[in-house]
Amino acid sequence: MADVLTAAGIDRNRLLVEPYSRNTAENGSMVTRLLGAGATSTPMLLVTSAFHMPRSMGVFCAAGWTDITPYPVDHRTGAFSARSGWAFAANLEDLNVGVKEWVGLLAYRLTGRTHALLQPSCLHGAG
Repeated sequence: MADVLTAAGIDRNRLLVEPYSRNTAENGSMVTRLLGAGATSTPMLLVTSAFHMPRSMGVFCAAGWTDITPYPVDHRTGAFSARSGWAFAANLEDLNVGVKEWVGLLAYRLTGRTHALLQPSCLHGAG
């Protein structure tokens, strides 16, 4: 992502890169540490795949962030007729992605890495 942003004209010195996390939970805590005290009340734009946004939001809210605006990307859409029917093998990848995210959401909730399954309260402008 840093390469994309610098190619778009953003000075690399303005970027903070967190390259060590192995999963979403580690990323939330490492970004919080990278930015330092008081960062959690700073407005933040959270960019990730649309299917992964609920878990990512939950992790950052649990890490103490209070003003997050979600910016989902990588929407996986298409014509309904192209994704319906009994073509199980053709839709196996979509099923795999969906099941992984739902299991991840449940596991993160049960282990305290998030406090909500779908819509955390730290959304921009929420309560």
